[in-house]
Amino acid sequence: MHFLTLVPVTVPAQEPDPLKDVLVQATLMELRKKSESDPKDFMAKIFASELTGKVTPFGRAVFDAVYEKMDPYAVETDHPACREFVDCTDEIREEYRTGTIDCVRLADGTVVERFDPRFRNRFSVKDGRIVQNDFGPLHHKKRSKKAKKMTWLPNYPKKKLYRSERELAETYYGYDYLPEEDAYGYYSNTAAFYDWHAIGGRWPHLFLVSEDCTEYTFGDYEGTEEETKGPEGYRWVAAARKKDIAWDVMAKLAQQRQTGAYSLLKTAYETRELPEKSFLSFTENGIQGILKTLYLDGESLETFLNRNGCCADSKYQFTPGGYLAEGGYEDSGFSFRCPKNVQEAEQEAKSTRAWALELDAFIDALDDDAVLVGVDCHI
Repeated sequence: MHFLTLVPVTVPAQEPDPLKDVLVQATLMELRKKSESDPKDFMAKIFASELTGKVTPFGRAVFDAVYEKMDPYAVETDHPACREFVDCTDEIREEYRTGTIDCVRLADGTVVERFDPRFRNRFSVKDGRIVQNDFGPLHHKKRSKKAKKMTWLPNYPKKKLYRSERELAETYYGYDYLPEEDAYGYYSNTAAFYDWHAIGGRWPHLFLVSEDCTEYTFGDYEGTEEETKGPEGYRWVAAARKKDIAWDVMAKLAQQRQTGAYSLLKTAYETRELPEKSFLSFTENGIQGILKTLYLDGESLETFLNRNGCCADSKYQFTPGGYLAEGGYEDSGFSFRCPKNVQEAEQEAKSTRAWALELDAFIDALDDDAVLVGVDCHI
C-alpha cells in the first residue's frame, strides 16, 4: 500500500557545484537513452528517475536529509537505537515438541513438506489422495502410477521432519540463532511505518513554486520537465522551502478542481452516464471509484469539498496521509473511505476537516526556511 507522507527537513543554502551537476546530468542522459532503447531495462529507468531530482546541489541535499530523517522509521533499518529483538525461542521449542505439518513421502522414501517444489510442481492432494497434475493430452488430474508411489502424511510431527530445533527455526521459520541474545528470533523496528519510500513517487506534483525559484527538487520522477508546468509563472515540484510554496494559488486550484469534479460527478449520476473505460461505477445512491465513494446523491458541495481536503477554513489545504514530526510519525488514522449515505459522508467530512486543521497547525509551527518534502511511502 502506498501513502503520502509530509517530511520536513533542514537544508542549508548549498554552494554551487557545476562539475557535479554536469556529471549527474550526463549520467541521467545516458540512463534515459538506455531506458528508451531497451524498455525492459527497468534498472536504468529506476536510476534515471532518482537522478532527476539530484541534478542540483539542493536536490542532492534534500535526498540525503530525507534519508537521514526517515531511516530510524524503516522496517529494515540498521539504526542501532531502533532495533528491538523479538525472542521466538519458546515458540520454536513448543512447535518442535508438539507441532505438525502436512507432508508427503516421495517415491524414494524422502519425507518433504507439502509445498516442497519436488512435490507441488507436478502433484497435488485431492480428497486425501495424491494425484498428478496436467496428466496426459487432456491435462487433467489423475491418480497416476507415479502418484500412487507417494504417500500423503497429514499432520506429520515437525520433530520427525526436522533434526533439531535449530533446523526448524532456520529452515521453516527463517529465524536465526543469535549468540548475543542466546535465542532464536529477529530484530524489529517498533517505530517503523514504511518498508520503501521515494521522494514524490506517485505524487510528483505536490507543491507549486514560481518559475524563478531555484531551491526545489522533482524527486524520483519519470516524467519530463514540461509536464511539471503549472499555471503561468509556476511549476509543480516534490519538495521546496515552506516560504517558496504558493499556498494561496494551490488552494485556489484545489477548490476549482474539486468543484469541477463535484459538478461532473453530480451530472454523471443524474444522467447515468459515465466516461468510457473509466474505473467508476454506479452504486444504489452514488458513484464509486477504486476503494472510495466519490459522490453520493444529495451530498452538498461543502461536504464534498471537505471530504476531499478542500476545507474552507484550512490555511494550506494540503492533506497527506501522515507527517513526520520530531516525536515520530503521525497519521490520519483513515482507512479506505466508502460512506454509504449522506450522513456518513458528512461524518467523513468532519474527520477530514479535523485532520486538515491538525496539518495546518503542524505546518504553521515550522520555520519558513524548512524544506517540505512529499514522500511516497510503501508498507
